Amino acid sequence: SAAGGHVAVCDPSYEQCGPDGTCCDPLGNTGCGSGRSCLLVVPDSGTGRSRTVCEFSVGNGRDGASCTTARDCMLANTCVNGRCWRVCSEALPCPSDLSCIPHGSEFGYCS
Repeated sequence: SAAGGHVAVCDPSYEQCGPDGTCCDPLGNTGCGSGRSCLLVVPDSGTGRSRTVCEFSVGNGRDGASCTTARDCMLANTCVNGRCWRVCSEALPCPSDLSCIPHGSEFGYCS
């Protein structure tokens, strides 16, 4: 830090979706505290449930833009295989020319 000390930075924890989960809503950007944004991240490999995280910052990538993590993408988008894609669900499907590919059991991405 500027004062000569060390600064530790930690990623916020992921929250599992589903009946026993406490995830935020990446489509409505609700369920996070003030100044934080809800992003869809990699699904839980054990349960198959979608997972979200309340991030402090988001990017501006969408519809095929290059990304490393979900925080490189704009709100209501996620990073899958190095590209940003729009998040979808049964309640908010993709445009008619795209399919909602599952990204866990609660959310997916439009491709």
